[in-house]
Amino acid sequence: MQCPLHNPWLVVLSVAATVAGIALFVQLVNGILARMSGWAALAERYPLRGQAPPPATSMGYGAFRGWLGYNGCLIIAVDDTGFYLAGWPIFLAPTHKPIHIPWGELTEIRLHKLLWARSFQLVARSAPEVDFRLNERTFALIRARIPPTVPIIGE
Repeated sequence: MQCPLHNPWLVVLSVAATVAGIALFVQLVNGILARMSGWAALAERYPLRGQAPPPATSMGYGAFRGWLGYNGCLIIAVDDTGFYLAGWPIFLAPTHKPIHIPWGELTEIRLHKLLWARSFQLVARSAPEVDFRLNERTFALIRARIPPTVPIIGE
């Protein structure tokens, strides 16, 4: 009787099934995190319609609920109409839908300090319960494009 490990097709099939299983598990966890963090709520209330402008960064740092960090995985863009947020393609995009928050929907941007770290919370009119913050360096990339109608509190 031949050992099943000597059948190359069985080995290829086992490796492919393992890789597919891991990918599905990662997407399941990402989907749960999108719901827990508030990303899904923002995407539901502020879906991206059309095309986003060129990104200010493709490796933005931010956090939802103060503890769920999307460090280096955020694509952030701004234009005259508002703020755009998306997750990295392949890794986050299947479960984290792109977001466009018009400037008129941002009620305030609030500075938060924790020891030496500074972050800026973006508060949206239709989703005030969602605590979304950009770290100081990522916020600096878009600061100049924020209209004066959006107050920045604590700066």
